[in-house]
Amino acid sequence: MELPSLDHLATADELDRAADYIQEAITGQHTITPSSDHTQTMLEHIRGLADWHREETRKNQDLEPKDQTNTMKVTVLRPVEIEISKIAVTLPAISHEGELPEDFPLRTGDLWKAVIDIESGCIEDWPEDARAINIFHYVGADGIYTLLAPDGTEVAEITGPVPHGLIPGLDSQFVDLVIHPGGTITNWPEQKDLSQFFPAEATELQTDKLKN
Repeated sequence: MELPSLDHLATADELDRAADYIQEAITGQHTITPSSDHTQTMLEHIRGLADWHREETRKNQDLEPKDQTNTMKVTVLRPVEIEISKIAVTLPAISHEGELPEDFPLRTGDLWKAVIDIESGCIEDWPEDARAINIFHYVGADGIYTLLAPDGTEVAEITGPVPHGLIPGLDSQFVDLVIHPGGTITNWPEQKDLSQFFPAEATELQTDKLKN
């Protein structure tokens, strides 16, 4: 069998295949016309040519222009609309200004805890037999006020002065809640200002965005 022409061999892989062809002949898988010494020389030449081809290809790749564009990662804050349906309020039942009665509705130990519907001002789980009550109570910076999504997820929280954009009171130190026997806070604000919960965003939340 005659050796294949090398004129068409343009890639290293093709040169390797030619060398494999000769190697198979050496191992007896088929026969070729040239002597074994000549065949071995051809094999060495083809292997060398394949190595040269690879080296030239690598050099050409190194000479190609590289993209030198510098990049950086940035965090972008975009406004989003969120649903807020309730506020959880935790107040100290005892302060230097006075104490809520031990049998006061929703008092638990030294705390008064209530969950209030933001739209209506209705307190959840208010006792049906409770009378009308007015809470004018000093809480200082010890209150906790947590905005809740409809599924109960905490959206934002304030620990400290009373957020009077939502909770009725006086001087950010007192809460002033006028509670109807049914558990509705009758002096609950019609216009809710929740900007104290989102100071960094300077957000203005309108009542029509507060969904039940």
